[in-house]
Amino acid sequence: MDSFIHRENLALYRRRLVEAKDDATRKVIQQLLTDEEAKDDIPRVSQGGGSAGKPNAS
Repeated sequence: MDSFIHRENLALYRRRLVEAKDDATRKVIQQLLTDEEAKDDIPRVSQGGGSAGKPNAS
């Protein structure tokens, strides 16, 4: 779900950047886009029920 929202945010900000009418709006949208693109570099923690961080049960 998070990856869907991330992709949609990127697409939305890129469209809005092209449609922006003034520099102030363009600057805000560019910052939003930059922030969203930076999320690509953040390692994501798997929510798949793995044993990361749990003590070994042996």
